[in-house]
Amino acid sequence: MQISNDDLSQHDSSRNPDASEPARPQEPGSEAGTPEGQAGDSRPGARAPRRDAGTAGSLRPQLPALVFLAVLVFLGVFPRLLMAPMLVQITRELAITTGQATRLFLFVSAGYTALMLLSGFVSQRLGHRKTLVVSAAGTGAGALAISVAGSLPVMQGAAVLLGAGAGLYAPSGIPTVVALVSAENRGKALAIHEMGPNLAVVSAPLVVAALVPAVSWRLVFAVTGLICLTAAGAYARWGRGSELPGEPPNLKNIATVLADPAFWVVAALLTVAVSAAVGVYAILPSFLIEERALDARLVNTLIGVSRASGIAMVFLTGIAVDRIGVRRMLTIVCSVVGVFTLLLGVAHGPLLIAAVLLQPLLVPAFFPTGLSAIAQVGPPHLRNLAVALVIPAANFFGTGVFPSFAGLLAEQGRFAWAFVVLAAVLFASLALVARFRPQTR
Repeated sequence: MQISNDDLSQHDSSRNPDASEPARPQEPGSEAGTPEGQAGDSRPGARAPRRDAGTAGSLRPQLPALVFLAVLVFLGVFPRLLMAPMLVQITRELAITTGQATRLFLFVSAGYTALMLLSGFVSQRLGHRKTLVVSAAGTGAGALAISVAGSLPVMQGAAVLLGAGAGLYAPSGIPTVVALVSAENRGKALAIHEMGPNLAVVSAPLVVAALVPAVSWRLVFAVTGLICLTAAGAYARWGRGSELPGEPPNLKNIATVLADPAFWVVAALLTVAVSAAVGVYAILPSFLIEERALDARLVNTLIGVSRASGIAMVFLTGIAVDRIGVRRMLTIVCSVVGVFTLLLGVAHGPLLIAAVLLQPLLVPAFFPTGLSAIAQVGPPHLRNLAVALVIPAANFFGTGVFPSFAGLLAEQGRFAWAFVVLAAVLFASLALVARFRPQTR
């Protein structure tokens, strides 16, 4: 599962007690550069997006707009997830090594991270709604560029563009969702929105399993890119959302968040979580096909089916965290996921198939647990800034650096060691869990 601001904002809005409290006065710029801060309308003369009559009592009038946003976030995630199950075909056609191929994820992550951090400057000029149009168009252009790339440098540039388009989405998408609905409907609205990335995680490998044996991987990317561009045009014409400008990051507030030791513990844990989720997803098809000689269609089907439990697991974990606490839940998740990640590297035959199906089962539990941890980092009014800082770092290392590291091991004939090393890091993370000491407030 790809961790994103939308994942974190859902939990923060729907589960955090502070979310239901009346808005407290803020100093100017106190939440600069954060999603929630961008969603507010406290600035003089700011115009809030129109809401239909009856919104406070019913979510139904806003459903078309929310579904439209869910489609946009789906299209922001889906093209990035296509690359992993088609990496073997890309490697062979471009005549590159496995290490060079896996480093493409690093380029995607670099574009994603850079534009997420700079998104406040873009939305400050364009407003959130137009930024979403640019995001969908950029993602579509990146997918089209990948479909025609004939060399490694062109593919790397296309990967940066693909990630950059996706990186613009969350800091403007979440304020748009929040602005469309009243406070009592916010949790349900964000749950609808969250269906987009979850469906992308399940559908991407299944689409590849169904289509790639019959059509070229280039055609799959090309059609996906055209759909993204069509969605961008449709949202520019009919989409509803916040016209408010965003705000660039506030360095004083950033320093405050970074000074909290708990921030670094949570950042490290979420980096491990993204590595265990998206990082493993990125390299697993190549490993199973090239190293374990499994059929490509079987591999992609197994990976798609194994991710189907993610939606239910997110909600179940939220309940469990309330009952047993953040630290205990993180201990359970790190231990169980570590065992199955280790089996991916050392098992063969039926035990390997079982590990493929079971390793992702508890991985989604990292994220709502991490959300609860982030909710305890820094002063309450800077909580979303902590989110905005930790997400790019976790994505860059988990979805870019880890797959690249695995590719280097693959070139040395030690591909399986990537899973063994990650399992060791998961077990070592138990020490970080024990050191998690949020500030008392």
